[in-house]
Amino acid sequence: LGNEPVLARPPSPTYRFQKLVRRNRLVVAAVSAVIVALIAGLTSSTWLYHREKADRQRALAAEQKATTVADFLKTVLQSLDPELASGQHTRMLEEILDKTARRVTTDLASQPIIQAELCSLLGNTYYQLNNSAAYAKSETMHRTALRLRKAAFGEPHRLVAASLCDLGNAITMEDRQPEGQILLHQALAMRRTLFGKEHPEVAKSLTSLADNLTDMEQFTEAETLQIEALTMQRKLLNADDPDIFASLYNFARILQAQGRLAEAEEICRELLALSPGKASLVLTGILFKMSDVLRDQGKLPQAEIAFRAGIAMRQRVLGTEQPLAIDSLNSLTLLLQRQGKLADMEVVFQEHLQSLQARLQAEDAAMIETLGNLTLVLVRQGKWSAAEASAREGLTLREQKMPDDWRTFNFRSVLGGIFTKQHKYEAAEPLLVSGYQGMKERETKIPAYAESYYKESLQRLVQFYAAMARPEKVADWSQKLAAFGQNNSATNAVNGATPP
Repeated sequence: LGNEPVLARPPSPTYRFQKLVRRNRLVVAAVSAVIVALIAGLTSSTWLYHREKADRQRALAAEQKATTVADFLKTVLQSLDPELASGQHTRMLEEILDKTARRVTTDLASQPIIQAELCSLLGNTYYQLNNSAAYAKSETMHRTALRLRKAAFGEPHRLVAASLCDLGNAITMEDRQPEGQILLHQALAMRRTLFGKEHPEVAKSLTSLADNLTDMEQFTEAETLQIEALTMQRKLLNADDPDIFASLYNFARILQAQGRLAEAEEICRELLALSPGKASLVLTGILFKMSDVLRDQGKLPQAEIAFRAGIAMRQRVLGTEQPLAIDSLNSLTLLLQRQGKLADMEVVFQEHLQSLQARLQAEDAAMIETLGNLTLVLVRQGKWSAAEASAREGLTLREQKMPDDWRTFNFRSVLGGIFTKQHKYEAAEPLLVSGYQGMKERETKIPAYAESYYKESLQRLVQFYAAMARPEKVADWSQKLAAFGQNNSATNAVNGATPP
């Protein structure tokens, strides 16, 4: 205050800190070490946090990319309608599915949940193609989905239950019903644990199990389960829900298998009443089932009306350029045959043949079968010239595509018989003889239901040599015909079969 040099003053914070350090060197050193470690750790943690954040962002971007790809594939797969595919289109669709399956199992290996979802979707799409090769691929996809979902979610879980049910359905369609039934029981038990006694997923499992039991001809148990499913669905779902359609259709199938045809017809009529005025392949199948039920009751004209209505609806959905499936074609012609409508049968086969020929890549098997059926209808009507034309075309295809098949030699005999009826004896004999000999050489490959064709080849030879007035040949072939009849009767007696 007096402007004199300061020699002493109150201790400053710095002075106090220095004294503290000098007095507590060890403590201060330890604390300093801890502080340095904390600062270093905080710095390292901050750096690692930013690095982890960047890695997480990259992983999230990769996952979003995988999810985007998966969503795209899912959209594509869901847009594919296997029911609209037939013939060449089915093969193209299956090739698309095969390529997609390979990509899913490799490109999405790091995304097991997404991979499982797409495998499940692929499995269901394969399943709807309705052929043995596709069912095997469906099984493979569902097995992969089941394995991934069990690893990701454990048991019980709704997605694990769905995969169990889907896998059981695929295996059932491969004619491995007992194995499929085990999986379907597991799915049902898991869904009951997860959802309780009444739930749409439980009803789905009941329907799948009932379908499996129907295939195994366990009709009483199948009916019980199907009624339980229907009761549940009618309580929980809208009347036009697809699950109710599936259950009612399966119920009609169970009733028909038991010969309870009036009840099956009533169910079919209920199904048709649920969607008046709508056109779909589901309703087409219902009309065909109605036709089957009416046919089994002997109501042939009504059955034909229902079947033709099914064909018309199918054409509304698929277009008139899509030929009938062979099973459908055979069902219609069987109805016409039982009513003696041979001319109508001829029209059906001619139209089917024209539809096949109009396609750029007609299926050989469908062409061969249609030409064969058309030939036989023309023969029954005595239209020998037309029968010869279709038989020649059919035989050419058979010899190109299936030269060693017993049916090719049977068709040689049929054409020989047509020549006999037209008195073209020179052309008839080599076909009749080679046809019979070819069938005899392949006798063990001819199924029991077709033994009558073998017999007819002998009868044609007897008729041919009778027309040629060659009694020694008639006697020779008549003896072979009699021997065939005796052997056939003895075989059928042993097997308990009815001679064809």
